[in-house]
Amino acid sequence: MSMSEQDIRAIVRDEIRRLVGVSPEQDIEYLPTNKAFQKLGFASSAQLREAVRNGTLRLGNEVQDRRSLGKAYSNYYLISQPVLNV
Repeated sequence: MSMSEQDIRAIVRDEIRRLVGVSPEQDIEYLPTNKAFQKLGFASSAQLREAVRNGTLRLGNEVQDRRSLGKAYSNYYLISQPVLNV
């Protein structure tokens, strides 16, 4: 039995909600690094990127890397929920 991409995306979305403590009724908001650092309590976007590099914030959990194919530099988007205690 194979699943459609839409079904897989729904499962992943629900699992991310469960991991960060967001109920299914709430929308998960992702912000780019330059906007997320203040909302998450970091002094700068560089400090936030360092938290991603050292594993404090995890790719695939709190962080999405939305870089274009073939790009060397990351384009991080972060969950802006206050449940992230970093």
